[in-house]
Amino acid sequence: MKNFFVLLTIVFCGLGKLSAQTPYCDTTLWTHVYHSYRLVIHNDCMTVTGHIYGTPYSEADGDYHIRLAVDAQFTGLLNASNTSSEDGCLVCEPVCVVTPTQTDAITPCAGYTNGVYLPNAGEYVAVTGPYVTDNDHGWNELHPVTSIVIYHPAGLNPEAGPLPELKVYPVPASNAVHFSFAAAPHTTTYITMYTEDGREVGDYMLAETSEFVLNTTFWPNATYIYKISQGKETLRSGKFVVAK
Repeated sequence: MKNFFVLLTIVFCGLGKLSAQTPYCDTTLWTHVYHSYRLVIHNDCMTVTGHIYGTPYSEADGDYHIRLAVDAQFTGLLNASNTSSEDGCLVCEPVCVVTPTQTDAITPCAGYTNGVYLPNAGEYVAVTGPYVTDNDHGWNELHPVTSIVIYHPAGLNPEAGPLPELKVYPVPASNAVHFSFAAAPHTTTYITMYTEDGREVGDYMLAETSEFVLNTTFWPNATYIYKISQGKETLRSGKFVVAK
């Protein structure tokens, strides 16, 4: 993982107790939040658990919009706007995940590379970041997100096993690339995307889901390289082409 943190002791969803300590939030990320004055801070740093609801997506400001269906002990973090606009989910936003197209967000993201691995829809995760209200939208968020970690039914970070058979399609791709495993890996598996000259352009992860769909609607036409790893070991690599 690119970002490490220690968690509060949490009891949840039949997984038992996970021992932990104080969560860590990277305060330097505020430099890369555009118009940070719109965010009202309620808690400087906290960790919230739940399932990723729906498919996360990138926004014009470069941030990644994730909806978290929170565990029961965190429902008090939600307000009426979370219920009406975000299907009763807490919004979580890693910043500067993609190159912003929104003019006033370009400068805050300049020179910054996202360091948060992005979870697949349906994964059960712990998200760490400041708890805020976005006054522009009215809903509550974790923003900017410092880290996201996948939890597993068997516990935290089970040992890696053989990587299931993988199909990557279509070739070439237009608006989406499918990474379809024959079965869920059952351990945190990272999919990292690069340009042909080696520039990193995407960091994703899954464990208890078997298909990841990469939205390439706003990706430039080009050939890209992917690497799939567990821990520090690269298990598979290949290429895909985006051609619209």
